[in-house]
Amino acid sequence: MPDTDAALRQRLDDQQTLLDAQQQQIEDLTAAYEALTDTVAALHRRLAAVESSAGSRPW
Repeated sequence: MPDTDAALRQRLDDQQTLLDAQQQQIEDLTAAYEALTDTVAALHRRLAAVESSAGSRPW
C-alpha cells in the first residue's frame, strides 16, 4: 500500500500544480482583459472628442 499512497500523493501534487498554473493563467487573462477594455474605453472617448471637434469645424 505505501507505493499506492505515494503514487496517489504524487498525483494529487501534480494536479494541484496544474490547478495553480491554471489559476495564474485565469488571473493573467483577467488582467489583460481589463487592460483591453480600459484601452477600448479610452479610444471611444478620443473618437468622441475628435468627432465633436470635427463637427464644429466649418469644412
